[in-house]
Amino acid sequence: MRITNGRNHLVGTVTLAVGLALAGNLALGVAGGTPQARATETVATAPTQARYDQRALEQLNNIARGNYGAVHAALDPDLQRKISPNTIADAWSKLQQSHGNYLFPGRPSTSPRGELSVVEVPLHMARQPGRFQITFHPNGRIAGLYLLPN
Repeated sequence: MRITNGRNHLVGTVTLAVGLALAGNLALGVAGGTPQARATETVATAPTQARYDQRALEQLNNIARGNYGAVHAALDPDLQRKISPNTIADAWSKLQQSHGNYLFPGRPSTSPRGELSVVEVPLHMARQPGRFQITFHPNGRIAGLYLLPN
């Protein structure tokens, strides 16, 4: 979805995709932000990266344990209006149906995207790998959440 300011100037974009992607792969995607924030790269320090890596693993553990409400509560307000805890639960269930039961996470990797921090975590699944991607605002709120095929 494209967001404009009423004068047809692009203010930001928000995407939401739940279900099977064209190739039959599961994708839950929620993202927000401005094009400028996504286009600007900054250098993150090691302590900052470790902090976001830890937050990503905490949210992945919430999903794996069925604590979808905790993940939903950590979304920024705009995303909270767009998806529900049940949306997250359904996407997690579909990922496990297509890739096998979740076994354990791989090593997180954090990349800066302007003021946002994007963390990718490989997912070790019973049949084939998956990927968890989560984007954080500097205040720790979740700006994007993806459950993806590897």
